[in-house]
Amino acid sequence: FPIINTDWQYVKLYLSFSFPIILLGFVASYTRSIDKIMLQMFWGSTSVGVYALPEKLTVLIFSVSLSASGLLWAANSNLYAKGNFSRMKEITHKAIKIILLIISPVILFLLIFTEEFLTIIFGNDAHLSVITMRFLLIGCFFNSIRLPYATQIISTGHLKIGMLLNLQVLITNTILNLVF
Repeated sequence: FPIINTDWQYVKLYLSFSFPIILLGFVASYTRSIDKIMLQMFWGSTSVGVYALPEKLTVLIFSVSLSASGLLWAANSNLYAKGNFSRMKEITHKAIKIILLIISPVILFLLIFTEEFLTIIFGNDAHLSVITMRFLLIGCFFNSIRLPYATQIISTGHLKIGMLLNLQVLITNTILNLVF
């Protein structure tokens, strides 16, 4: 695979698309970790444990939306290239309905029986995570609605807008962590 015969225009095009996605990934990863980092800094390891337990459970629920959004990626990109925006809107709305049909009963059940669920699964010490679990479940619900729209922005090639939105989420999350 000789470097001399490399089509540098292709490399430039590839890097111009992939570099913003890599940055988006770093920002998203940092956004997911900032809560635990700041809890450790200000409150200690016990608080991280109280937060991490329900966070792992809500990530499991959120994976439904994440999977559906991954499936939407290719469809949105294809429909955008064809200029079929109404179909793009239609399948995004349908995906959100399906996601909500799957996760809403689970989230509602866990919101009602949070303490019992955590105690049965993880023991009596898990009662410390009840309030955190409820907040994270509500956040998971709204993030599951938001994610297909965020996927729509990025899959249509609007990477700068996606990056700015992710930075806004990171900054807002950091500020709210500092205030509260």
